[in-house]
Amino acid sequence: MRHNIEIEGWGVRMRPVEFVDAEFIVQMRRAPFAKRWLNDTDPDVTKQIAWIERYYERPDDYYFCVEAPSGVRVGMIGLYNIEGQSAEIGRLFITPGVPAAAATTLLTNTLAFDTFNMKILHWEVMADNTKVLSFHKRYGARETGILHSAHIIGGSPVDMIKFELTRDDWPKAAELLTKYALLAERWFNAIAE
Repeated sequence: MRHNIEIEGWGVRMRPVEFVDAEFIVQMRRAPFAKRWLNDTDPDVTKQIAWIERYYERPDDYYFCVEAPSGVRVGMIGLYNIEGQSAEIGRLFITPGVPAAAATTLLTNTLAFDTFNMKILHWEVMADNTKVLSFHKRYGARETGILHSAHIIGGSPVDMIKFELTRDDWPKAAELLTKYALLAERWFNAIAE
């Protein structure tokens, strides 16, 4: 089911992924800097369009394209596997050098906790992705376990670290994320001038 939720703040806008984003998604996921962190992605854009078509049929899946104020696409994120008051965050990928991760995470969590009334969010991060692991720990996300050899990336099995954030933890996490998101907003404003 196609959704029309848009949310913006702190210098970024999140809008629903559309068919026109398929090439951008494939390019991002197949870029040399991404291959180390993401599951293999087929280079055929028509297969990504077919994936988006199937995504539109899932009522518990929200996939967003992240844009700069200028409208330039800088990443994507998803909120999916919604069951009761629990959901999974994933598909987060931001163009290297663009400080939009905190704002994107803040907006996604605001949507989950404040609009959808979620009680818990969970996600996974590759065990050797120290930058992203550190980011989540800094704002208060809790590490809850490890999944050994959970994915195959570049032909090799990789471990995944499981994280969660609860509604009770959300106010403090939002406060910390806001500080980082304000830095991103200043960055976007500066490049717009």
